[in-house]
Amino acid sequence: MSSEDKTRDKWSKVEVIVTVLSGLLLPIAVAAVGGIYTYVQDQNHEASVIQQHQNEEISHRADRATTLLKHFASESQRERLLAIKVAEQLAKDKQLPDELVPALIEIAKNDPSAEVSGAAAEATSAVKEVTTINQTGNVETVKSTASDAIARIPPRIYFHIRSENQREMAKQIASKLQEQGFIVPGIEKLDQGPTNTELRFFNGSEPADTEKLVNALNQLGLKVNPVDLSSRYKNSTAIRPRHYELWISADSQ
Repeated sequence: MSSEDKTRDKWSKVEVIVTVLSGLLLPIAVAAVGGIYTYVQDQNHEASVIQQHQNEEISHRADRATTLLKHFASESQRERLLAIKVAEQLAKDKQLPDELVPALIEIAKNDPSAEVSGAAAEATSAVKEVTTINQTGNVETVKSTASDAIARIPPRIYFHIRSENQREMAKQIASKLQEQGFIVPGIEKLDQGPTNTELRFFNGSEPADTEKLVNALNQLGLKVNPVDLSSRYKNSTAIRPRHYELWISADSQ
């Protein structure tokens, strides 16, 4: 057999082998391509579903935050209080939108109602984590610094007088305390009170605050007796941290 015939015979064998392999591999290749296509389609569908759920969650959070913010701003003390209780439960369930945290802190600092401000402080203390939107547009859970913010809020002192004749004096004292960094939400007239003027403090009070208040009030001509009510109200959720009450006796002028 000539070398040319040998070469032709080799190529014939190669052609046969290639033909056989092609017959075997083509269905496998088609199946593989089909499998890849199906996998890609499934992945795209799954990604689409995830994105849809994320969009729904974002929309739901926005609606929830908007609704609660409206209730937070209500003139009704009861409505504000109920909204804060809802926010507190959301915080415990790690579903509180982070947009609401600054509002809760602001209420804890400035709401004129001791019960409402105390509830806001309690709700904020439950905010260990908040839901937020990251830079990629996805919803994620992050740790909150709300408790640190509450710890830094200024002390608040509520004034209670026994007669309208004491209001002007109370206003002057309140003005001096505000200059020293204390918040005075208002002056309330009550028909009953202690025989002697009292400065009442509770759980979450700071000894430095109490000392500063007693000294300031004494210098302003108002002698006060510090009264610790921490044990009596230890389970109360209506009293925020650094909450103080000044009860002016009937004979103070």
